[in-house]
Amino acid sequence: MGKFVLAIYSVRSGDGMAQLTLLDKVQPFLLVLSVFLGLLLYSVLPSLVGISVLVVQVGIFLLIVLIMSGKSLSEISRGFARGKKVILISILVNFVFTPLFAWFIAKTLLVGGPEVAAGYILYLVTPCIGWYLIFTELAGGDVETGIVLLGINIILQLSLLPVYAYLFLRVLIPFSFTDLIKSIILYLLIPLGLSRIARRAIYSTGTPKLLKIINYSKTFLLMIVITFMFLSQAEKLYSNMHVLLKVFIPVLIFFSLIPLVDLAVAKAMIITYKEYALLTFTTTARNSEVSLAIAATVFPGTLTPLVVAIAPAIELPLLILILRELELIKKIFFK
Repeated sequence: MGKFVLAIYSVRSGDGMAQLTLLDKVQPFLLVLSVFLGLLLYSVLPSLVGISVLVVQVGIFLLIVLIMSGKSLSEISRGFARGKKVILISILVNFVFTPLFAWFIAKTLLVGGPEVAAGYILYLVTPCIGWYLIFTELAGGDVETGIVLLGINIILQLSLLPVYAYLFLRVLIPFSFTDLIKSIILYLLIPLGLSRIARRAIYSTGTPKLLKIINYSKTFLLMIVITFMFLSQAEKLYSNMHVLLKVFIPVLIFFSLIPLVDLAVAKAMIITYKEYALLTFTTTARNSEVSLAIAATVFPGTLTPLVVAIAPAIELPLLILILRELELIKKIFFK
C-alpha cells in the first residue's frame, strides 16, 4: 500500500507523465482569480490588511513544508547528485547574469530616475526563496534538486547582496553572519524538519484519499496566500499607480526574456524538462523580504522601497503565465 500511495503522489506532483487532472487545468485560472479577490477584499474588508503579511508568511511556510514532505531524504540526496549541472547553471544565471541584466535595463530602459532604478535593481538581484519551489512543483519540475538549491540560494543571496549594492548603487551594506544563520534555520532547516514529521504522519496512514486532500489543500492554501498578498499591497497599488506604470515594462521585459535565456541554456547544456522548469522559476521568482528591508532602511522616504514592494504585484501574474508557457515549451522542445 505504501508504494501505491507514493506512486499516486508522484503522478500528482508531476514526477510521472499522467494526464492533467481537472484541478491542474483550472489551477492557473484559480490563481489569477485570487489576485482579483485580494484587490476586492481590500475594498470590502480593509481591516484585514493588518494580518495579511502574517497570513502570507505562514501560508508560504506551510506550502514549503508540504512540498518537502513529498520527498524523502534519499530523493533529495539523489536530487543533489544528479542536479549538479542545473545547480551550477542556476547560480550563474541568478548571481552573475541577472544582476548585470538588471543593471543594464535600469540604466538603459527604465525611466523614473535613480530612486526607481535602485528599487528595480534591489528587487531583481535577490532570488525568492519561497515562490520558486511552489511553482516548480506546479510545473512538474525537479523539486528534489530545488530543495537543495534553497540552501544555496539563501547563502549566496545574503552574501552577495552587499556586493551588488556597492557595485550598482554605491551603497555600503554590512554583511550579517547572524542573519545568514537565522535565514538558513528559518527557511531551510525548520521546514525540512517539520516536513519529516508531516511525511511520517501522511504515509503512515496509507490512504490515497488523504494525499488527494493534501494536494487540493495546497492549491487552496496557495490561493489564500495570493489573495492576502494582493490585499496587503492593494493600498500601495491604488495610491502609487505612477510607480507601477514606471516599472511595469522593465519587469515585463525581465520575465519575458529570462525563460527564453533559460531555454537556450537548457538546450545547449542538454538538461531535462524537469531541470528546465526548476531553472526557470528559480531564475525568475524574486520578491525577497531582504531587499525590501534594505530598501526601507537605506532609502527611506524615497520611491525605492515602493518599487521593491509593488513589483511583486506584476511578478505573480507573470509567474502564472510562465506556468502555462512551460506546458507548451515542454510539448515542443522536450518530447
